[in-house]
Formats: sequence, structure tokens, C-alpha cells
Amino acid sequence: MKLSIKKVLLVYYVHNYKTLELVEKCLKSHKISYTATRRVHLTNTLCKNKDLVIVVGGDGTFLRAAHHTNNTPIFAVSSDTRYNEAFYGQATPKDFVKKFKRLMKGKFRIRKLPRLEAKINGVKLPYLAVNEIFVGSRHPYHTSRYVLNVRGKSEFQKSSGVLITTKTGSTGWAKSAAKGKLKIPENGFGYVVREPYIGRLTKSKLLKGSLSAKDKVKINSQMHAGIVVVDSSEKAHKFVDGDKLEVTVSKNSLNYVEF
Repeated sequence: MKLSIKKVLLVYYVHNYKTLELVEKCLKSHKISYTATRRVHLTNTLCKNKDLVIVVGGDGTFLRAAHHTNNTPIFAVSSDTRYNEAFYGQATPKDFVKKFKRLMKGKFRIRKLPRLEAKINGVKLPYLAVNEIFVGSRHPYHTSRYVLNVRGKSEFQKSSGVLITTKTGSTGWAKSAAKGKLKIPENGFGYVVREPYIGRLTKSKLLKGSLSAKDKVKINSQMHAGIVVVDSSEKAHKFVDGDKLEVTVSKNSLNYVEF
């Protein structure tokens, strides 16, 4: 596959500015027009009409960029391997120039990463989840109360919240919560209940599971201060008593560059 790369959006949040300078120098050497922006200033408009999005930073910066990216391929560069876990990183300061030359020659592939779509009371949330969606109390020391519905089975639960995860996201927070990796099908998703309370009134059985791309997860809030958060972003959407959440696999996957 070969891309015609004329306009690039460069998104950064770096602890090592030498990496940012390295990427900019490389783009200039190829006479490629680019716009550089900190992740806090990122908008959907900035991502439009670009041939490629390059992310310089860690996984948090990658996820923020993915939230504003529709069909444009996204290439993640770890700015500092001593600091960033960079699960999504496909290049480092040591090999970026080499990897970019391969990209220019078409020696790469686009991997379609499934994303999750969430609706509260029928209204779609602005961002699609690459990793997971958290549902629970705004206060971590408060009990989350809700009714969980999966594949036609419903039950009232008390817990520290619910994580609804993609296959790629299941290697992180969801894996820790589930105490092991969920066996999620390639284009499917999964869920895990965090610290479920099992007592006289709650005998929860829907604690974790893997779902197909055709399935839905529905949650009815019974919380006074509930929230829904996509990919641990700063934006927390209100999810209070009586609100209804529906999560499905989006038809809009992420075009992820890998080698």
C-alpha cells in the first residue's frame, strides 16, 4: 500500500523535545507540509484534509489524537522510551527516520482497530473509544449502582464501576480489573465489573465476558453522581439516576499504521 503524503498533522505531548525536532526535520527533508499542535489544542477541524496524523508522545496522546481522527491513517511515535509505555508506538527516536522512509515507499500496513460507540439516552457521545469506556460513580470511594444488561440478561449490581473494552484495550486496565486477559474475538468487545459487591441483596453473575461485534451492552444508572468516560479522557459525561447507556462496536474503525 502506498500513501500520497502531502499534508501531515503532527500531534505532540512530549517529555523529550528532541524527538519532536527529529520528526519535523524528517518531514522538511521530504518537503512535506505539516501542522504541529499540542494535544490540548487538538480539534476535529485540524484533522480534516490531512493525509497522515503523526503522534509524538505516549499512549495518552495517541488516544486523544484518535478521538479526532476519522479515516486518516495514524502513525504513533514514542517520544521517550524511558518514560512512555507506548503500547501503540510503531517508532522510536532511534528508528523513526528509517520507518518513515518505509512508509513513503509503501512498506507498511493499515490495521483496522475496532472502536466503541456510546449513547446516553439515545444521544451519541462525541468520541469513539479505542481502549475502553468506564461507567461508574464520579467518586471512586462511592459505590456504583446500576442495572447491567448483556445478551438479554439483566441484573442489579453494586461495584466500583464497569469497563467496556475493545480487544486492543483489553491488555491494559481491563486486564487488571479482570485479573487476566479477556478472550475477545477479533472484531468484538468485552466487559468487566470492577470490585463487585456480593451481599444479601446482590448476587451478581454478569461479572465479565466477551461479546461479538453484533452484541450490545446496556446499563441503566441508579447513581446520583454517575459518569461515563471514554479512554480515560478529561471529559466525564453525566450518567445519573434514570439515564440509559448503550455501547456497541462502531462501524468507523481506526486506520492504524504498523510495520
